[in-house]
Amino acid sequence: MPATFFAIGLRANQNSLARAHLPFVRNRPPLSRPPAPMSAPSAELFQAVIDDHRRRPRNRGAPPSANRVARRENPACGDVCVLHLEIAPGDLARVAAIGFTGAGCALSQASASLATSALAGLPVPAALALITEVETLVRTGVSAAPAATSAHPERPPTAAPALGDVAALAAAHAFPARHACALLAWQAAREALAAPA
Repeated sequence: MPATFFAIGLRANQNSLARAHLPFVRNRPPLSRPPAPMSAPSAELFQAVIDDHRRRPRNRGAPPSANRVARRENPACGDVCVLHLEIAPGDLARVAAIGFTGAGCALSQASASLATSALAGLPVPAALALITEVETLVRTGVSAAPAATSAHPERPPTAAPALGDVAALAAAHAFPARHACALLAWQAAREALAAPA
């Protein structure tokens, strides 16, 4: 019995020591509202998609033919994302090649991988529409995009395509402090698409 008491007391002392060195934790005001609870399937999908893209990022690295570059940083947590795009000229300019470099948290890097996968091959107006849709999705948790592209083969090239795995970013809505991480690559993509060639 004394050993258990000692272990509990030691743990309590370690926690109070840790808090003593982190005054911002002790003096932080309470949240104005608790985060919205995620449903179990939504949380599992979010975790699986983010973990997959974090472990095996798609399109990491700059394509050699990139003609537009945009860099975004999140000073709050140190995330950096540099998006490299090649816009193919034509009647309807398309994202011919896309890649990213940078470093950051798992969410920002997975989101960059999701962004490059989703934006590759899209016409520029559709890419901009998708970026707007993802920003709305992360900030509100609701999407107006169709569930599957195959259900809408007649969609105009300026419309946002189906979200697919990108829909998992809706779970980030419950964590307002992580919105900047989830949207970093998407905002860099908007900046790169708007940049002059």
